[in-house]
Amino acid sequence: MTIGELKHPLETEYNLESLTKHTEVLFQKAEALWAEGKHAEAKEYYLELDPAEKRRDELGALETVRVNHARKHNERLPAATPMRHPEERPMGGERKLILPGEAFINSPEYKAMLNQRAFDNPQARMPEFGIPLDYSLLQLKTLVIGNSVSGAGAFVLNDYQPGYVDLRQRQRTLLDLIHRVRTSSDTIDWVKEITFTNNAATVAEATATTGTSGTKAESALNYQRVTQAVETIAHWIPITTRALSDSPQMQDIINGRLLTGLELTLENQVLTGDGNSPNLLGILNSSILTQATASTENAMDSLLKAAVKIQVSGLVMPTDIVLYPTNWQTLRLLRENSATATLGQYLMGPPSLPGPMTIFGLPVTLSLGMTSGTGLVGAFTAETHALFDREQAIVRMGYIDQMFVRNMLAMLAELRAAMAVFRPYGFCSVTGLT
Repeated sequence: MTIGELKHPLETEYNLESLTKHTEVLFQKAEALWAEGKHAEAKEYYLELDPAEKRRDELGALETVRVNHARKHNERLPAATPMRHPEERPMGGERKLILPGEAFINSPEYKAMLNQRAFDNPQARMPEFGIPLDYSLLQLKTLVIGNSVSGAGAFVLNDYQPGYVDLRQRQRTLLDLIHRVRTSSDTIDWVKEITFTNNAATVAEATATTGTSGTKAESALNYQRVTQAVETIAHWIPITTRALSDSPQMQDIINGRLLTGLELTLENQVLTGDGNSPNLLGILNSSILTQATASTENAMDSLLKAAVKIQVSGLVMPTDIVLYPTNWQTLRLLRENSATATLGQYLMGPPSLPGPMTIFGLPVTLSLGMTSGTGLVGAFTAETHALFDREQAIVRMGYIDQMFVRNMLAMLAELRAAMAVFRPYGFCSVTGLT
């Protein structure tokens, strides 16, 4: 059969693939004969090749038209349209091709089962999702599971929550009561009146030019110079320069933590420092008044006695009470008739009672810095004490030893302060609390 005997492309026995191979064979034979010098025979093949290539091109164009029509037809099919590679999806304003997987997860049946947590129940029956499948082609090989990085879990992104959960620190409440002043020196000196002997008395008129009649009484004063050194509270944290560059918020986090640590230690020193350098001299160790809780009284009795003792011995008016939280809890839960089996009303009022926490009119401040079982009643005023700030808390960065060549930095926080209790009898500790 020669190429001239080929029928119309729609009627030919050749398809596009076989006709393409046929033209390749004709071309190779023509080239081979031409190379052997058999130009006449080669010409016959070239003449047959020309119409064959023409018919091949016609069949190719026809196949392109068929494929385009098939694609448009498939786009109008339901969700079970065969899956295509993403690059074959129509672009622009054409309707998006819905793939079987998308149809599955977007189907109302699947969403209903998901909302009902049916997938958590191994006995639940899965409904029909309306997606036709050729089960004759289905072979069970590897189960796709959701909690595996080699399965569907590889496409699930973690819901990352910003920030971080910090370690909680106790509230710094005691420092709110402390009177603070600035100083530019490293030593605090003040003169303290130790004794005052008051011998003022009425005097009778003198009765003679000699002797002691009419002599006035002599009083006495004693003073003491008190020196308090400014002490340093400091700590530091090492960090790499890479960590600071990759996570800039780390600098703010560390700064906050360093400053918090300074404030907590300062509160401890103001309250319980023993005065041995480099410790501050805290209120509880400044020879203040004391009041023990007797077994025959409750803690509120002791707190009132401490307040009165400050007025009598310290000659100042108390302003506040500082308690450990559990000691306050015991006080707040005291009931009438506690010695009997029948309890009455709460001594400090019903639980719904509004207003600030007070005991005999004195505001109560709760502090975890206090020692459990000990309370503090005091006149927290400028005449009884002062916390001298030489250098308020500050954060610096620098290098230590070989940190520079190791790309590391030291973040240092420090403060300098001195604590002075001018009137120790302006404070009274209460022991034996429960």
